[in-house]
Amino acid sequence: MSINITSVCKLGFLSGLLLTTLTACDQQTSSNPHIAYVDLNQVIKKSPVGDQQEARLKMIKDTLLKASSQANDLYKDMPEAQKTKSMVADAAVLNKEWQREVRKTRATTMQAIVNSVEKYRKGHGISLVLTRGAVLSGNAGEDISNDIITSLADTHVNYGKLPEVQIKKQSEQENNK
Repeated sequence: MSINITSVCKLGFLSGLLLTTLTACDQQTSSNPHIAYVDLNQVIKKSPVGDQQEARLKMIKDTLLKASSQANDLYKDMPEAQKTKSMVADAAVLNKEWQREVRKTRATTMQAIVNSVEKYRKGHGISLVLTRGAVLSGNAGEDISNDIITSLADTHVNYGKLPEVQIKKQSEQENNK
């Protein structure tokens, strides 16, 4: 029987490569990052923070509708052309304020959720938390949404003061120009 040195070297090299690969796989498994995900829509719908956001948006809407009603009272004595011009301008201002307040409220709510997720992540040794929308496929056991909802139970979000909208009469507007 003849042994080819080249074959033995190749076999030895392949065995070493296989052993190294298996060892590396074992090390990789033990140091894999723990990844979880959160369904933000579910958290907002089912948590007290989401309820607070809805209540805040309702208060803002009521404040802006009250301002709109006050403006409508001022339109009664205006000439038709001025009335139309004022209505369009006031609607634009109120709509802009609504959009600004909605963005601000949602950002404040999201910050409260992110703070809770970060605290949970650190406390549970999780390397990375994704949103549900970023997960194409995953183990349902990695969904921490319910845990985040529970962690938000005693959270009170400080949205700050409600917007103050003052309606000025036409003569006041002209004096301020």
